[in-house]
Amino acid sequence: MARSSRYEGDQQGAPMSQPIESAGLVVDQSSGIAIVDVQCPMCGTKSAQSLLTDLADIEDRVPGRYSIGRCPGCGLVYLSRRPTADSLSRCYPPKYHVHDPVRRRLIPSLLYGFRLKSRCDRLLRSVGERCGALLEVGCGDGSFLELLSRRMPAACTLSGIDLMATVRTDSRVTIVRGEFEKVEWASKYDAIVMYGVLEHLADPLSALQRMSRLLEPGGLLVGDVPNWDSLWRKLFPRHWAGLQVPRHQTLFSPRSLRDMLNAAGYDTVGIRYVYDPGDLSVSLCNWIADKLRLRTPPRQVWFYFPAAMLCAPVVGLVNLLSGDSGNMEFVARRR
Repeated sequence: MARSSRYEGDQQGAPMSQPIESAGLVVDQSSGIAIVDVQCPMCGTKSAQSLLTDLADIEDRVPGRYSIGRCPGCGLVYLSRRPTADSLSRCYPPKYHVHDPVRRRLIPSLLYGFRLKSRCDRLLRSVGERCGALLEVGCGDGSFLELLSRRMPAACTLSGIDLMATVRTDSRVTIVRGEFEKVEWASKYDAIVMYGVLEHLADPLSALQRMSRLLEPGGLLVGDVPNWDSLWRKLFPRHWAGLQVPRHQTLFSPRSLRDMLNAAGYDTVGIRYVYDPGDLSVSLCNWIADKLRLRTPPRQVWFYFPAAMLCAPVVGLVNLLSGDSGNMEFVARRR
């Protein structure tokens, strides 16, 4: 079932549709970021019930003030006042935490490696051994694809794409640098994975529909998103790690995640709550850094990893007793 992982840049096609930018355009002169009110990215309802306003970027200090609203039509929670689609790339600093070299240090690399191994074990249980081609959207530095290359069947081709990826092509793994929405893939896949990606997309519904067209009939989509219904979001309403304003465009609950997958042409196989100690530790560091007005970003303060170690058993106990977690992993099958 191995397939070509060739790709071609879409030079003539237009980008995927974005939520209509409706009103209130403001341009920050220092950064060039344009901020605007938008309609619901799932059902198109034009106005949102206000939940949080005057939100600033606590983690990476991107300029601007943003708002979160709930759609009165479908119930989706989303960043209702947000950067325009053209400005969104300016909201990711060069040392955005996914690409931060600090991950390569001993303790962070061990923790990150454990997380990837657990993710890989769950994926293999879902996908099985008959997968001939897999695409990772938002592959970062390619660490997960590298792990999969050692665990997946030898016949399985592995591809990935990321805005900041290092291009790679070998007999097993192909990595493309660019935007998923603007690449024309010449392959069909048995599985597409996207971890920590869907919440970043300005138009998640269109992205899911495009992924469905890339999947073989019955192919699987596997990924994770922050859980809006989590205990830690309720305890840290303006400092919750899952907010990550203004980079997180949509904030999913289990119900809204199922609704969007269904609207995009998938049957939800399952949603599970994944143990994630970072949900509490990042939220706590966000709160401390904000209250003390620290100049160092919360994920780079000296107490970040000690906080993660101390929070780990607390999060584990809450997850064990209540099943609650700030992170949801989903498996969906293309109809």
